[in-house]
Amino acid sequence: EAFEDAVLAIVHDQEAAGLDIISDGKVYGGDSPYASIIYHYYERMSGFKPSGTNIGLPIYSTLYSPIVDSEVRREHPFHLATLRATKKATNKPVKVSYVGIRVLAAAATSKFYDEDRELGMAIAKAFKEDFQELEQNGCDIIQLDEFVWP
Repeated sequence: EAFEDAVLAIVHDQEAAGLDIISDGKVYGGDSPYASIIYHYYERMSGFKPSGTNIGLPIYSTLYSPIVDSEVRREHPFHLATLRATKKATNKPVKVSYVGIRVLAAAATSKFYDEDRELGMAIAKAFKEDFQELEQNGCDIIQLDEFVWP
């Protein structure tokens, strides 16, 4: 209920500002805005252990790199609850944002995949499953925030 209330407040502010497309507000929980952005995904996929050295990306340098020790697969929806809460709060088109696949691959330490590309493709497969579920549940726009480039 607190989650839906938080999303409702975000939606209200966006509608009051006159936005035509309403976003999810990235309400994922956690005590760090950066941790919630990336750990939200790792926690919903198999193959990641939440231990390792500090992440080598400057913006995330206080966080720890998860270790990939087995095949990466989507275990739980990433944003279905967010979509449902946002759609419940508005009749306008809804956009759901995802952190970039390359961001997640770059922040992890793989002991399973030989190439970064393999890890990225496994994460992409998990994202595709999630995108399809959002589409089936009426998501209008999916945004991928990819800010780490090779």
